[in-house]
Amino acid sequence: MTVFYCEGFESVGDSGTADLDFESRIDATDSQEWRTANTPPTSGLEVDFEGQGYAWANGLFDGSDSQHLAIEFPTAFRSTSSAASKTYCCGFRYYNGEINAAFGIKERTLFYTTQGSSLPGSTLANMKVSEDQLDLIFTPSGSSSSTATGVLSVNTWHYIEIEWKGTTNGANGGFYRVYVDGAQVLEDLNANMTTFTFFTNYGVWVGEGYSASGTNTEQPSKFDDIYIMEIDGVEHTEPLGPVRVFGMTVNSDETPNDWAPSTGSDNYAVIDNEDWETADYVEGDVTADDDHYGVDNTFPVTPIAVHGVRVDVVCEATDGTPNLHIGFDDGTADEEDKGTIATGGEVQKTAFFDKDPSGSDWTATSLGSVEATQRMTE
Repeated sequence: MTVFYCEGFESVGDSGTADLDFESRIDATDSQEWRTANTPPTSGLEVDFEGQGYAWANGLFDGSDSQHLAIEFPTAFRSTSSAASKTYCCGFRYYNGEINAAFGIKERTLFYTTQGSSLPGSTLANMKVSEDQLDLIFTPSGSSSSTATGVLSVNTWHYIEIEWKGTTNGANGGFYRVYVDGAQVLEDLNANMTTFTFFTNYGVWVGEGYSASGTNTEQPSKFDDIYIMEIDGVEHTEPLGPVRVFGMTVNSDETPNDWAPSTGSDNYAVIDNEDWETADYVEGDVTADDDHYGVDNTFPVTPIAVHGVRVDVVCEATDGTPNLHIGFDDGTADEEDKGTIATGGEVQKTAFFDKDPSGSDWTATSLGSVEATQRMTE
């Protein structure tokens, strides 16, 4: 696996979702946490930049506040800061909302790489938008910052990508590159991305933090279409460029069809919505209960390439200690065991697959012929 994460905010609610629901649902989703400092404005969802899904929209900042989506790397990708450290890339779509100069123009921190689950004290690198709202400033932990001048426009969507090797420079090979809308704007091929070789590349934070009080925005910032990958030098040798993360739903019941719908006779019809609807549900109560579903592969635009597919299941154990297995099947099952589901309380379990069950690259066609699966064991 090289691409191992995506988030398009289609599976945490809809544009009518209450702000607090949005933030709590981020916390309930695998490998994600909502991180804030001081008292930032609440966040919510709105229709994205092309009207084809949803984007995360911040409220209006009025102080030295911050709110970020903290993303943990899978264990296999938490390399230490040595010569064997992996090379990563994180991309995200960012709406550069205009700051109201009457309240004081300040830098905004959009991105961190981290060595642990919390800040401060665990930052490997960060990237900021400058006070003039036009520049990007990238600062590794152990090297001087660099500035890409005039690469942003205000009140405009941009796609930003950061490629880096999270280690020291020299023989260990620490470096970074920054891209805006597919064009490289910064590069340091000999950067101290960390200060010690025993640090861990734990994950990244994407969001917004203000450097000082007395700020406000006329246009809230927005984020969408996040991906994270390993650039392994074989399958992926460079960033993906601007990507889209589209939401898909199930559209038919397939065989086996062991789970019981809470209403009606069609399992797929009660779980085919994007919002977290838990009034209607399907239920498995016998170990090895298996449910398969057809997948709606209708896209607003035909994709040039499909880099990966994510499965999302909102679930709850009402008794016992079941394990949930989710994935895909095209005649060959490819599932991930998501572990034991705790009794009571809704959680969202996700699994990411960068290949189809046969081991081939995904295509729009293969998405239409594969079945989404969920299975319960206890």
